[in-house]
Amino acid sequence: MTQLPYQRGRRSGRATAVGALLIAVGAIAWVLGAVVLRGEHHAYGSGTPPREVVLARGSTYWLGLAGGVDQEIARGVAPSALRCTLTNLAGESVRLSVTPEQRGTKATTQIGSFVAPFSGHAHVSCAGLPNAGVDTATSDPSGYLLVLAAIALAIGVPLTLSGLRTRDAPRPQAAVGAHAA
Repeated sequence: MTQLPYQRGRRSGRATAVGALLIAVGAIAWVLGAVVLRGEHHAYGSGTPPREVVLARGSTYWLGLAGGVDQEIARGVAPSALRCTLTNLAGESVRLSVTPEQRGTKATTQIGSFVAPFSGHAHVSCAGLPNAGVDTATSDPSGYLLVLAAIALAIGVPLTLSGLRTRDAPRPQAAVGAHAA
């Protein structure tokens, strides 16, 4: 039987390069997502609540506060006593019927929810909680960047490792004119 010589695979070099590129894209997206999150108006970010939000009548919205219900209680507001108002651009205020979150909830930043009584631009304020606001994800570029980072890293890391592994492994090369004995 004829022994076949070995060669290194060309595909492994391409796989490693593509994988490394995806890892770089993932890392950049992750960092950009963290930077963008700081300026977003969400309770889970470090930004302030939005001055106004766009509401659709009959839709449910969530009130958010960094630290959630525990922070609400620490500021002296009992969840059952949460009082919030909705003010439209004309300056007309409506008291909201808020469904409060209870202590121990899995929603780490949510303190309550409400159903919008009208459609349009409005400002939400809650008594005793100046940093509470509507957590809306209508414009959430940090979320998109995080998803991009997760996908790029989930594909890039295994592809790079696979390419590195197969680069060092010997591959059989068909010998020209070799005949089986």
